[in-house]
Amino acid sequence: PAASREAAKKFREKIKEICLRNPTASLERLAEILNPVIRGWYNYFGTYRKSSISEDLSYVNFTLVRWYRRNHKSAGRNLRKAWRYIAVTAKNKRELFYHWTLGKVPTI
Repeated sequence: PAASREAAKKFREKIKEICLRNPTASLERLAEILNPVIRGWYNYFGTYRKSSISEDLSYVNFTLVRWYRRNHKSAGRNLRKAWRYIAVTAKNKRELFYHWTLGKVPTI
């Protein structure tokens, strides 16, 4: 048993919608909004096969990078700079996002 394609798609759409709806929010505020969604997804689907939801949690990191690029013009076209910022933030503030506490941190 694992998450179906439809369920994974709904999860990714919800993550994307939250990030698009809160373009001016700080990273901490975004974490407050996203953490219940991520925690619920992990607790429901992660009990059976943790490996099956790994790519969905990676999508959250990718969406955070896109959110950062959209809101910080200094990293607008530089994808590496955005990944570096999110990776350093994950290293320094691991408790900020739920999936970071589980070990699914972005790396550069």
